[in-house]
Amino acid sequence: MSIEAQVACPPSTWLTVSPRPSGRCLVLVVTGEADGLTAPLLRQDLIAALNHGPERVIVDVTELTFCNLQGLDALHEAIEVIQQAGVPVTLRGMSRLLAWLHTTYPTYRRGVADAAALVPVG
Repeated sequence: MSIEAQVACPPSTWLTVSPRPSGRCLVLVVTGEADGLTAPLLRQDLIAALNHGPERVIVDVTELTFCNLQGLDALHEAIEVIQQAGVPVTLRGMSRLLAWLHTTYPTYRRGVADAAALVPVG
């Protein structure tokens, strides 16, 4: 997507979260790009899954075409909120890069703090 097209399009056109009920389980299919612009939408839409009253949530990121640390942080925050509500969450369909980011940087803020600690002073 060109920069001009990104400026003209709202973040909701770059990222969608589609709930697909499957019995008492809710599958959330994430499609598009998760970055600084779409992270609030991702967090909000994933947490909204609780309104469906699922016993379990599966977040399917197979169709997630891009995810930076801000998107990953939104994903982690939403999963934490859902789990704190007593609903187990499973991530499905992570690319190798996303799986590496997921295990290497559990939260964006911690990742930034870790990176800052590596920068030499002076």
